[in-house]
Amino acid sequence: MMKGHPEIIAMLNTRLSEEHAAVQQYSVHASMCGNWGYSRLAAYFSSKADEERKHTYELMGRILFLDGIPDFVDMTTVKIGATVPEMFLADQEAEIAAIAGYTESIDISVKLKDYATRNLMEHLLIEEDGHLATIEDNIAQITQMGIENYLPIQIGAENG
Repeated sequence: MMKGHPEIIAMLNTRLSEEHAAVQQYSVHASMCGNWGYSRLAAYFSSKADEERKHTYELMGRILFLDGIPDFVDMTTVKIGATVPEMFLADQEAEIAAIAGYTESIDISVKLKDYATRNLMEHLLIEEDGHLATIEDNIAQITQMGIENYLPIQIGAENG
């Protein structure tokens, strides 16, 4: 165990709260899409929830390693879309915020010379950037083909 800088632990707890909210948001979107019969979208949102859950474990592991306590007191707001396009827009907003948060966290880690935390923040930033790219691809598909053509495709077999 290693005693971490209080600013690093606080920053990690902020990212943890954001990731925990992302798990909830993607999970609700997966359940809604499953309920509507959009099995491909349900599988997509469920896989994103699993990836964000993995991020929470990575963050908790780092917090514990630094002798901190994982803290969800400042829980990030979960935004649920009422329609599929609204879901993607809510998720896009969350991923943009996550990217900004991880970028700021990299700067804090470098300033405080915690390079292992910086490496974790860079790893998570790259994954969130990939999530945003996939969301933006789906938004573009909805825009280009129209929601009435997009949704029937989502009834089929699972995709990732």
